[in-house]
Amino acid sequence: EGLLQFFRDSLGQFRALQALLNFLDLRIGSSKNW
Repeated sequence: EGLLQFFRDSLGQFRALQALLNFLDLRIGSSKNW
């Protein structure tokens, strides 16, 4: 059960990080207009 909780927390952190990266990428892309 501990391992399952660990994977769930890791997945949550990964999704949060991915969302943050997407947000930053959108801001950089909109400001620079590649």
